[in-house]
Amino acid sequence: MSLYPTDENLLAPLTALLVVQVSVFETMRTGLRRVGSVVAGVLLAMAFSMAAGLTWWSLGVVVIISLLCGHVLRVGEFAPEVAISGMLVLGVADVSGTAANRIVETCIGAVTGVFFSLLTGSSTWMQPARQAVPALASEMRHLLGQVAAEWAHGAAPERKAAWGKRAHRIHRDIGWVDKELALAERTRRLHPGTRDGSPARLRLRSGLDSLRSCASAVQTLCNALAWPYGPDTFSTDFTARMREVLLYLGDALEAFGLLLSAPGEDDAVDADQRLRHLLARASEGRAALAGEHRARVTSDAATKQLHSTVLACIDSLIRDLRRPRVPPGAA
Repeated sequence: MSLYPTDENLLAPLTALLVVQVSVFETMRTGLRRVGSVVAGVLLAMAFSMAAGLTWWSLGVVVIISLLCGHVLRVGEFAPEVAISGMLVLGVADVSGTAANRIVETCIGAVTGVFFSLLTGSSTWMQPARQAVPALASEMRHLLGQVAAEWAHGAAPERKAAWGKRAHRIHRDIGWVDKELALAERTRRLHPGTRDGSPARLRLRSGLDSLRSCASAVQTLCNALAWPYGPDTFSTDFTARMREVLLYLGDALEAFGLLLSAPGEDDAVDADQRLRHLLARASEGRAALAGEHRARVTSDAATKQLHSTVLACIDSLIRDLRRPRVPPGAA
């Protein structure tokens, strides 16, 4: 049984296939662009049909204006659909009937796609962000381990430059994860019956902000250690203690990533306890570094600035990893 008179009702299922995305929010946005492109093309065709009818030049003008309208309306990949709808409607005898059928079919397909997205399970919405967070934290840990090993043995300038590039790439990837998480959050708000305040989601959101700040601190630290400085800038004891602190912070970052992505509360409790232990050891090492810094009196302003920057980056990492967040077991 058909809701409208047409022999081949292919536009509705095709629209449903085109608009379905991985989230309800993206499906609704894609559906609106699809419907908008079809309506724009149909209206243009009807206007030219009443003004000039079907001629070679009216068809060409409809195509050109339709493509321009598609870009003005920002319908994205559906910009050609404006011209296609215009040509199909303009080229038939029953313009009004064909126009109405095309709009109705498109709307039915878009609504079907949104309805299908609402029926799909919501457990996968957070998966991209939840899987990316521990990977990014592990990448930061490997970077700090690399810095600790190479800097302690006098890294070459090209190796120091590679630290900064790698840190910049991590910071950029965190921005991508933040977009994925924001998309999942919008989808949850559009889906009926979901709890928007689950501890796992709140922990992931608050922790991701901390992880972004950590990435900025790591990038600043890599740039600071890449500065050209003399052989007496850092003492042997300072260098050895610095290496220990960086390793502790790297392990703490990995534990922090596991805490943010923990699927269950038991896993989150274990990761939180390990994180607290590692931060305590890192804080002890930072206190020893401050003592080395105070004991090494120097009149060189550049050396003082370099020491202060390194200590400030370590302080920032410890502070961000200790930032208040939703604790395991919180409702």
